[in-house]
Amino acid sequence: MKRFRSQDIPFIQARACERVAEVFDALGIDYIERHDYLQAACPVHEGDNQRAMFWAIRSNHWQCKTRGCHCDPVTGPSSSIFGLVRGTMSRKTGKEWGFQQAVKFVAQALGLEQCRADSVTAQDIEIAKIIKRNRKKQNVVQGQGVPLATMVQHLKPDQVYYPNRGISPEIIARYHISFCNTKGKPMYKRAFFPVLDATGRHVVGWSGRSIYDKCPKCGMHHHPERASCPDAQYGGVYTKWKHSKDFHGELCLYNLWYAKPFISKTGTVILCEGPGDVWAYEAAGIRNSVALLGLSMSRQQRLMLQNAGALTVVCTFDNDEAGRKAMRKLDRDLTHYFRVFCVTPDTVKDVGDMFAEDIAAKIGPILQQASRAEMLSDGYGAGEEIR
Repeated sequence: MKRFRSQDIPFIQARACERVAEVFDALGIDYIERHDYLQAACPVHEGDNQRAMFWAIRSNHWQCKTRGCHCDPVTGPSSSIFGLVRGTMSRKTGKEWGFQQAVKFVAQALGLEQCRADSVTAQDIEIAKIIKRNRKKQNVVQGQGVPLATMVQHLKPDQVYYPNRGISPEIIARYHISFCNTKGKPMYKRAFFPVLDATGRHVVGWSGRSIYDKCPKCGMHHHPERASCPDAQYGGVYTKWKHSKDFHGELCLYNLWYAKPFISKTGTVILCEGPGDVWAYEAAGIRNSVALLGLSMSRQQRLMLQNAGALTVVCTFDNDEAGRKAMRKLDRDLTHYFRVFCVTPDTVKDVGDMFAEDIAAKIGPILQQASRAEMLSDGYGAGEEIR
């Protein structure tokens, strides 16, 4: 294995502290970014407490608060980045890692191998494989997907489900909302639509909504005149929503491709649960909404909002207990990164059930309140729930 000179190691350590998130990604650590520290389950003892370990960004050290793994001999003991790598990789590989192995791992993760040019060894190849495997999840988001232009000609506009839900032909055309009536197809008897990348030119996944309501007997979505409910083992076929294979919703924001310039211009993004809410905002002339396709926000989604220029997040989740609980969590998680407003519909479950004029009347004043000009007032409206 390559050995690094003593004068190279401080340089590598300094770069690792500056780019610690990249080291965490290479280690496969699923972490949460806080104001001045990273938080995760401890990878040394592999616990499930997501608050057990932290990396302090200012002082550049790590600590396991539940078992004190930073004091364990398997890490050196050391609270440096090299100690964390030693402990984590010793646990992952089942072999005790030394200091030079940890330095090599960090250097390779950050592309700093040329600090010392020696021959490549089997140990170097093993480290490269580990880094590549742990980065696979991070690289999924970089895939371009299938060009939208090659798919449009094969889509049939939905004339079955969403038109009866009040979605206009213009919205159906704009978002390529389609209907599948071909037996054997994954989206059979579903109104479905593409999820695009940030450029709006490539399809990264598909999402489809069953045209049938929920059965009060079995809880599945099937034809109401079916002789009997489907067997429970086929529950995955009769779900309300279905996504294409290998679709990673946590790496996407629905409608970002259209909303991005408006987010950049206003500094404000409207965050909602599903595509139906986005379509309702678009119909009301509000162009800066995106959907999480769920109730939780991943680190990648937060970074996408920051890169789009968002300074203020207006959360508009469903008017139910799950939606309110999710908004409270987002308020806590996002408060260090954005100015946060929480909004719920007054008399309906979600924004998609509101009329366009009601949406404009409800959200318009809040958007003015959350504008860039108002941000000169520090702390104004942060985390406030508006009804």
